[in-house]
Amino acid sequence: MSSDELIVDQEDIIKSIDMQIQEGEKLAVKLAAITPTTKSQLIAWRNTTLKILTRSFSGNVIASDFSLQTHGLTDANIFKSTETFHNELLQSIKILEGLKADLISGLHSPLCSSDLIDQEIAVTIITRLLKNFHKHIEEMYQAEVHGNGTLNQEILNAVKIGNEYDVQRMLYSIIKPIFPDARVEVPQDTGHKSVRFDIFLDDYNIVIEVKCTRPNMSEKKLTEEVAVDAFHYKADYLFLFVYDKEKKITNVESFEKAYSRNKEKFDKEVKAAVIRPITL
Repeated sequence: MSSDELIVDQEDIIKSIDMQIQEGEKLAVKLAAITPTTKSQLIAWRNTTLKILTRSFSGNVIASDFSLQTHGLTDANIFKSTETFHNELLQSIKILEGLKADLISGLHSPLCSSDLIDQEIAVTIITRLLKNFHKHIEEMYQAEVHGNGTLNQEILNAVKIGNEYDVQRMLYSIIKPIFPDARVEVPQDTGHKSVRFDIFLDDYNIVIEVKCTRPNMSEKKLTEEVAVDAFHYKADYLFLFVYDKEKKITNVESFEKAYSRNKEKFDKEVKAAVIRPITL
């Protein structure tokens, strides 16, 4: 699957883009001077367009390109002329006109829609995988082996989770078959410092950060690390997955709630999930 395939009805997206073109043209006509009102209208038009593009394609290539090419509309430079803003708006409209033409020609139509996973579905899948990660461990390593199999319980019992790298490897192994383009240890420059995404799903701009508690780790130290990750990581969706091996978290439900954020109120949606080993 390419990173810019259409995931909504073709006629609907063409209609939406056409409406944005018309709204942009109306703004261009009445853009006699840049005032706080006209500036907010420009930003609102750009943000609405970005939302349409983000939810209409399988990846973030088109939305990201539009965001970069229209960044000037959000410029806070007080010395920037109205003419410059006007020209940038016209250029933004031309970009949409080009995209509309591409859509009409079928350029972004998926080759096989039956195998398509959009961002919303991807988020649901990752959420369920993290929530039920312990079931993978139970079934793969702890459940009674079949008598005709070559794996025996002694071999499986030897597999132990020692740290977050082990958790990352196990989690990645069950994500990869569903999302073949998923990557591990992906570097990103946040502007403050360079970070590495433990697991990154490029097509959906989803980051999974993996933690595993250690004997010498306090709950305070864990919360500090999680808070830093939640603040610095740039993504549409950030999953904070904690394998609480040492049972350091006092109240799991409160922890998950405290480190979950809504995308509408934050620059990204953050979901926290805590799993603890179960032994009888």
